[in-house]
Amino acid sequence: MKEFWGRLGYYPVGIVDAVGHKGGIWFLSANLKFSCKIIWVMNQYVTLEIDGGGRRWICSAVYGSPQATNRVELWSHLLDIVCAFRTREGGNFYSNRSSIFASTLDSCGLFDLTTSGRRFTWFRKIQGNKEIAKRLDRACCTTEWRLLFSEAFVEVLSRSHSDHCPLLIRCQGVLIKKENRPFRFQAAWATHPDYKAIVQKSWDSTDFGIHRKLLGVQEVSLEFNSTVFANIFIKKRELEGI
Repeated sequence: MKEFWGRLGYYPVGIVDAVGHKGGIWFLSANLKFSCKIIWVMNQYVTLEIDGGGRRWICSAVYGSPQATNRVELWSHLLDIVCAFRTREGGNFYSNRSSIFASTLDSCGLFDLTTSGRRFTWFRKIQGNKEIAKRLDRACCTTEWRLLFSEAFVEVLSRSHSDHCPLLIRCQGVLIKKENRPFRFQAAWATHPDYKAIVQKSWDSTDFGIHRKLLGVQEVSLEFNSTVFANIFIKKRELEGI
């Protein structure tokens, strides 16, 4: 596997071997100029300190156990990371389990990065040769990290031998045609005093489910960006003299 990824220009910086067909984490990087130091390794996660380009941050690659009781250790680890570094640097849906997951993300100050590519990340054949698909894999970040990499997003790649799709995190973004450009939340919006009220008004304006509510928030956010920030990326390039 190392030779395979090496031919594609990636090198492993943290590995947790699978047990049979269960678990397994491969943390890969394509940037040799970045220093990656492993801080913690357990069967459900690999946590590294990444240093490069004048920026330093903590990143955890996680493979949560399908057993809810085993994930307690994982949630505790994520909370410990946040506490430690804040002190140092400033198929079936289970609503209860989902609530615990959402609560942990909220306690850690984490939110999903914008995703491009496939909608679902996990696929499996079940009885009758039917296929079920779920969004089990995601990349999350803090507001501070988002400010460091304002154009970052996640690409969901096609799977090969695994039932999970690989996630490719593009920290600097790529040039995407306008009609295919994914929606990306800009942390700068949240600094404007009017933005929260605009989002709340949009969210409360429809009763047609979460999907429609999110689409509404996306629409008003893009309009807000256009009228208030007047395309912050153009301004950024102008200030940088690009």
